[in-house]
Amino acid sequence: MLPERSGVRDYDIHTLDGGHLLVMLPNAQWISYKQIRGARVKHGELKADIFPNAKDRWTPKTPASFEIIVAKQSTPSDEEIKAAIQTQFGLVLRRQATGTEIQRYLKLTRSSMDLAGNSEGLRQMLVSVLLESDFVYRLELGAGKVDEHGRQRLSPQEAALAISYALGDRGPDAELRKAGAEGRLLTRTDYHREVQRLLANTNYYAGPIDKGISGKNMRSHQTSHPKLVRFFREFFGYPGATKVFKDIERSDGYYQNPSRGTLGSPGFLIKEADRIVDWHLQRDKEVFKNLLTTEAFFVYHNQDNETGRRIIDEWTEAYTKLKDTEWRMDPEGVIEKNRAFLESTQSLRFLGHPKQKREFLRHMYFWGETIGKGRTPFTTPSFAHGYAYHHSTFYNLPPTPGSFRYGRIEQKNFKGLEDVLFWDYPVEQPFLIAKRKGILTHPAWLIAHSSNFHTDPIKRGRWIREKLLAGHVPEVPITVNAQIPEDPDKTLRARVEMVTEKAECWKCHRQMNPLGYPFEIYDDFGRYRLEEPLEHPTQLIARASRKNGSNTYRTRTIHAMGQLEGTGDSTLDGEVMDALDMIDRLARSERVRQSIIRHAFRFFMGRNEMLSDAPALMEADQAYLESGGSFKALVISLLTSDSFIYRKPIAN
Repeated sequence: MLPERSGVRDYDIHTLDGGHLLVMLPNAQWISYKQIRGARVKHGELKADIFPNAKDRWTPKTPASFEIIVAKQSTPSDEEIKAAIQTQFGLVLRRQATGTEIQRYLKLTRSSMDLAGNSEGLRQMLVSVLLESDFVYRLELGAGKVDEHGRQRLSPQEAALAISYALGDRGPDAELRKAGAEGRLLTRTDYHREVQRLLANTNYYAGPIDKGISGKNMRSHQTSHPKLVRFFREFFGYPGATKVFKDIERSDGYYQNPSRGTLGSPGFLIKEADRIVDWHLQRDKEVFKNLLTTEAFFVYHNQDNETGRRIIDEWTEAYTKLKDTEWRMDPEGVIEKNRAFLESTQSLRFLGHPKQKREFLRHMYFWGETIGKGRTPFTTPSFAHGYAYHHSTFYNLPPTPGSFRYGRIEQKNFKGLEDVLFWDYPVEQPFLIAKRKGILTHPAWLIAHSSNFHTDPIKRGRWIREKLLAGHVPEVPITVNAQIPEDPDKTLRARVEMVTEKAECWKCHRQMNPLGYPFEIYDDFGRYRLEEPLEHPTQLIARASRKNGSNTYRTRTIHAMGQLEGTGDSTLDGEVMDALDMIDRLARSERVRQSIIRHAFRFFMGRNEMLSDAPALMEADQAYLESGGSFKALVISLLTSDSFIYRKPIAN
C-alpha cells in the first residue's frame, strides 16, 4: 500500500515540466521535419539525399493536407490550415481538435507563416501539437456532464487508453480505437466487450519482463495473458530472487548467481514459477487456492511435452533396435548399417555420421542404464550425457552426477551434443513434488524472501501478514539496531528469538515471526530440510574435498512450529506445525482471498482503493466466487466497475 504522503499533489497537467520539455522539444522538431520533408523535396524546397546511406534518408509520405500548404505559393486559406490542424490532431492525439483549439492553432500557424513562410509556419504548428500535454501524459479526467454522484464518465478516447494500458501497457489497438471513435465505448457492456476481447488475445504485449513466461526454451505453450501473469509476479515477488546474492560453495556448487547477462539459477527458477502461475491461469478455476496449494510443479526443461515424448520414443526405439548389435566393439559399423534409420529421426540424425562414435556410445550406455533397466530417461537422471539443467537439487530430487557432482550450465553442449536430446525431469509437466505446496514453497519465492547467507523468517512473515492477511507492520525504528546476534551453538530461529522477543520488539515482531518460522523447513536456497547446519568455524566437521564443494557442519533439528492469527476465522487461527499446514489454512481464509483481490484492484486500477471503491471490490469478490475462482472474471469486473469508468472532477 502506498503511504498517504506519497504521490504528486497539485500538479499542473496542462503544461509540460522543464525536464520533459527539454526531452520532447528536439524530438518534436525532428518528427515535424520528417512529417513534411517528402513534400518539401517533391516541390523543390529541399534537395534529395546525395548519399544513399544518409542518416535521415527515410522519409514518410506527407499527408495530403500538409502537402497542399507546402506546395502553395500563396498564403493558405483558413480551411486549408484547419484541415492540417485536424490531420495532426488525428495523428498525434487520436482525436479531433475542439473549436477553441482550432482557433488557437489557426492564429499560431498564421503568425508563424507570416514570419517564416508556409512550410516553417506549418512545422511550428506540428511541433506545438506534438508538445500537447495529453500526448506526453495519459490523462483520465472524465468528460461530459457531471452525474448525481458528482462524477464524470471517461471520454471514449480516455476509456480506450485506460483499458489498453490496464491490460497491455501499450496504446489501443485499431479495433479499440475504432470502438471509441464510433461511440461504442460508453456503457458497461461496451467496456465488458473490449476487456474480454483483449483478455482473449494472449499475444497482447505487456512489457519486457513477460519474456520469462514464454521466452526461449519455454515458449512452446499457449500463455493465458502476459499482464495477468505479471500481476502474480509482482504480488508474490518471486522475481526478487535475482537480487539476492548467494555463495556458490554453500550450495555444494550447484547454485549459479546471475552474471555476464545470463539468468543463472534464480532466473531459471523464476521461469519455472511463471509456468506454474500461467498453468493455473489457463485453467482459470480456483486460481488463488491452486496457486497457494498446488503440489504440481514445473522443473525447467527445454522442450514442450509433445516434443519431449517424441524424443523419448525415438530413444526407446533406437535402443531396442541396436542393443543386441556389436555396438560396443564396432560402433562405426553399427552406425553405417543403421544410417538410414538414425537419419530418419529428428533427435538422432546427428548420430548417423561415423565421426559421432563417441556420442553414439554415450547414448547407448545411457539408454542401457535407463531404458535397458526398465526405467525411463525422463524419470531417472542421466549419468552419462554430461549436461544438466541442474535444478533438481532445489526440490531435493536426485541430482545429476557428472564430472562435477551437479553438473554446470557452462558445460551444456558437452562435445557438441544438442540440448534437445537430454532430459533430467519428467517430460509430462507439471508433476507432483513432495514437501511442496504452492508458490510460497517454490524455491524462487523462498530465495527472494531470504538473505544472502540464511533464511529470513522476519521477511517471510511480514510478507504473509501484509499481502495475505491485509495487516500492516511499522518500519524498523531508526533507534533500533536490527542485527541478529551470532551464537555458534544456536539455530537461526533461536538467535532471532533472542533479540526479537524483548518486550519493546515483540509488539511488532509478533505480527511477523510466528508466520515466518514455519518456513524454516526450507533453507535459504529453497531446499527442503529436517536439520539446519550450524555454519560456524567452531562447528566444522569436514572441509570440502573439491572445488566449489560445501563444508560439513554439525546440525540442529529444525523447529518449524508457528502461530497463525488474523485470518478472521477462529477455526483457521492457531498453532501450525509447519509451512504446509499454515498454507492449507491460509488458502481457506476469506480474508486472504479478499486481500489478493484488493491487490489486484491496485494493480489494474493503478491506485490505492478508497472508501468509495467498496462496491467495486465487493462486486469483484462476488464475480470471482460465482465464476468458480476465475481470475479473468475478477479482472473483467474491476475494469467494468464504476471505479474504473468514472472520475471525480478536479477542484480548481
